[in-house]
Amino acid sequence: MVRSSLGRAVLVDSGLAEAQEYPYYGISVPDFLALTEWLPHEALKASGKVREMTENEEVIFVSHQWTSFSHPDPAGNQLRALQTQIRTLMKGKTAVRSDYGLDAGYQYSMLTTGKEWAKQLPNMYLWVDYCSIPQPGAAAGGVHAAQHSDHREGEGDLVAQLKQAVNSIPSY
Repeated sequence: MVRSSLGRAVLVDSGLAEAQEYPYYGISVPDFLALTEWLPHEALKASGKVREMTENEEVIFVSHQWTSFSHPDPAGNQLRALQTQIRTLMKGKTAVRSDYGLDAGYQYSMLTTGKEWAKQLPNMYLWVDYCSIPQPGAAAGGVHAAQHSDHREGEGDLVAQLKQAVNSIPSY
C-alpha cells in the first residue's frame, strides 16, 4: 500500500520537510461514503466527521479538478465517481499497482492487492481539499453560497487558516 510515510521519509531525509502550520485533517472512508453531497471542512469539522490525523492513520490523498470557481463539484459527479471506485476496491477484487516511474524513483515496487484494499479501506481516511482544509468562501454564506474561492481576495481567520493549511500540505 502506498503510504504517505514513504514520501514523508524522503522529505525528512532530504531536509525538505516543512513545518506544519495547520492540523492534518482527514475524513474516514465510511463517513466519506455516507456523504450525499460535498460538505466543506468547517461543516465536517463541526459535525465531527473530520478529525486530526496522527502517524498511525493511513490516509489517501485525493486530487481532482474543481468543476466551478465556487464549488469543487456542484453536480456531485466526481463525488459519486470516487465513492463508486472506493466501493469497488472494498469488494476486494481489484489490485492497484503504482506507476513504474514511481517504483523506480522510490526503488520500491508498490502493489496493493484486492484483499488488502478490502481489509484496510474501511479503517482508512481520505484527505480531500474541500473536506480537509478551511474553505472561506463556503463558510461565508453557507455550504454552497460562495461567490468565488480565491482566498487571496479575502480576509479573516478562515483565510489565514487556509493559507496555513496550504503551507502545511508538504508536512502531511
